[in-house]
Formats: sequence, structure tokens, C-alpha cells
Amino acid sequence: MKRFVGQCMLVLVLGLILAIILDACISRRLREIEPEMAKAVHLIYQDSDYHDLVVLGNSRAAELYDPAMLDSTMGCNSYVIGLHGTPINKQMICFDKYVQIHGYPRVVVQNVDLITMFARSGCLREETYAFFFYDRSLMEAFDEYEEFSFFEKYLPLYRYLSYNHIQNYLFMEKGVPFYKGYFPQYKRWRYAEGEIAPDAGIACARDEAMIKRYGEFIENLQAHDVQVVFCFAPMYEWMNQDCEENRIMHRMYDSIASVYGITVLDYTKHPICADKSSFYDYTHLNNLGAERFSILLGQDLDSILVGEN
Repeated sequence: MKRFVGQCMLVLVLGLILAIILDACISRRLREIEPEMAKAVHLIYQDSDYHDLVVLGNSRAAELYDPAMLDSTMGCNSYVIGLHGTPINKQMICFDKYVQIHGYPRVVVQNVDLITMFARSGCLREETYAFFFYDRSLMEAFDEYEEFSFFEKYLPLYRYLSYNHIQNYLFMEKGVPFYKGYFPQYKRWRYAEGEIAPDAGIACARDEAMIKRYGEFIENLQAHDVQVVFCFAPMYEWMNQDCEENRIMHRMYDSIASVYGITVLDYTKHPICADKSSFYDYTHLNNLGAERFSILLGQDLDSILVGEN
């Protein structure tokens, strides 16, 4: 009996060791591949460089704000944290992780739009697993929204068992590199004349709990002498129509800006919004549009910051 128990214990120990090794190998491979959805999180860990300006937002931040253009226009060192499909709840978590590694910037440009000010779970859950297990603080912060199981948190390899795309990621080549968080889109307008995208809709997400938490986030930034700027980046003109949902969105951000003394830059009426050659869909600029917009933004930011210093 003792021998049997000993053999079982040996199998368990060897199994655990194997799970730890496989877990480490898979996680390392994912970090090397940097799947597109995960790059915004993964890149934070690559170095500890200081940046004067950080752009925070969803995929529109990752694809619309070109750090090279901002840097050359403003003479600064900028960085983009753009989380695909992710609203403000996880944006704040990832920014806090960024600060732990890089320190507070002088300026945070918050990309704001219809789908920023609410909480979302699920998105990026799998794509950021490579750091969940080894960065306990990130896992614990995300756990508020993801509600990880005990085994996901503490058992090596377990979380990958339900990773639907793991086989695709493990054998794919490394993706296109991001430049300081920026992911240029070399695409052109994808819709026929007069065609409205099936997923293009105008609805403003508003979560009072997230607005309150975001207010605390701003207060912390201001306590560290960080200037916050709200930016309504360009969207194709159909998305900017005068409708109640857009009015609700603008009133919401104007209200937050008024409370905290935040500068608001609005490019939704800029001529670029009528130029299809600058977009690949209704809410995302292509690389040409991103360059144009980033130069314009850099000039406006430079004027504001110089005037306030």
C-alpha cells in the first residue's frame, strides 16, 4: 500500500513538473509570437523606458495614433496602449501595470468614443494568459471582471486547456511588429459606394460605476502631476451625424472634463472625416490617415502644453 501511495505521489509530482515546464514553454512562445490582440499588454513588459506622453484607449488608439509623428511634431517620446475591443475597465488596469514598469508620463491622451466608458469581460482573456500566471498582480486585477477559477489561477497549464486558438498561435510566425504600441493598417476603404457596414451602429455605452472609478483614476494621475487630455479621434462622417446617442456621448465626456479640468480635443468634424482615402472602415483610420491625424494632434497638443507651461 505504501509503495502504491508512493508511486501515485511520484506520478503527481512528475505530472506537476511536466505541467510547469509545458506551461512555461507555451507562455514563452506566446510572448515571442505576440498575437495582435495581445501585443498592447506584452509590449509593456519589453523594457522600462520612460515616455513623456502615453495614449490610452481601445483599438482606435493602437491604429490611429502614430508615435513617430507625435514624437517628430512635439519633440517628445510617446507610447500607445491600445487594447483591441476593450473599454475603460481594462485600460486602467493595463495603464497601472505600465506605470509600475515605466513610471508616470507627463501627459495622458485618453482616446474617447462611444464604447469607452463601461466594463467588459471576456475580451483579451485568452490572449493575455501568457502573463496572467506569472504576473500575479495582473491576474488579480483582471480577476475582478474575469472571475478566474481556482485552477486557472494556481494550476500550471490548466488555463491553456480551454484556449481555443492555442494551436494556431503556437505554430504561427511572429506578427508585424508594433512601433511603441502603434499598429499601422495598410488597408483601404472596404465598402462599396453607399454601403453601410453591417456592424456600424451609433450607441453610447455608459456605466456609472466605471465613470466613478475613472474619476478616481484621473484624480490619481493629477496627484502625480500628469495632465489628462480627452481626444475624440476622427471617424468617418456617417458616424458623426447629429443624433441623440452622439449628443449623449459628448455631454458625458464634457461633464467629466468640466469636473476635472480636462482639455478636450474633438476631431469628429475635421475635414479628414469626409476623406475615404484616410479610412479603412467607419471608425478606423488607415496608415495614411493615422499619419495625417497624428501630425495634427501633435501640433495641437504642442500648442496646448506650451501655453500651459
